[in-house]
This record gives sequence, C-alpha cells and structure tokens, in this order.
Amino acid sequence: MARLTLAERLEKAAAKKAKAEQELARLKAQQRKEDARKLMELGALVVKAGLGEWPQEVLHAAFLKIGAELQKK
Repeated sequence: MARLTLAERLEKAAAKKAKAEQELARLKAQQRKEDARKLMELGALVVKAGLGEWPQEVLHAAFLKIGAELQKK
C-alpha cells in the first residue's frame, strides 16, 4: 500500500472536515425545525384552551405558577 503524500493527507482531512461541517449544519437545521414545531404546538394548545387573547405577562405568570405546583408533586 502506497503512502499518501502530505498534500494528499491534507486534502483528505479537508474533505473530512467539510463533510463534518455539513453534517453539523444539517443537524442544527433539524433541531431548529423541531424547536419551531414544538413552539407552534404549544401555541396551538394555548389557543385551544381559549387563552389566545390573554396578555403574555398573565400567561407567563400562570404557567410559572402551574410549573411550580407540578414540581411540588
């Protein structure tokens, strides 16, 4: 088996790095899509519960209180 030259090894490493960067970008995009979907689903639950017109501050306080109560159990 022939040994690779330094230039060939550098080229191979650069290609491997580029492939890893592409995979990372793909995974980040997938995570963003999943996060956006979850936020949309949560927003839909707020609307279905009839709370869509409530002020954001009131909803936030209510959710914090509910979360605290659930943590106690």
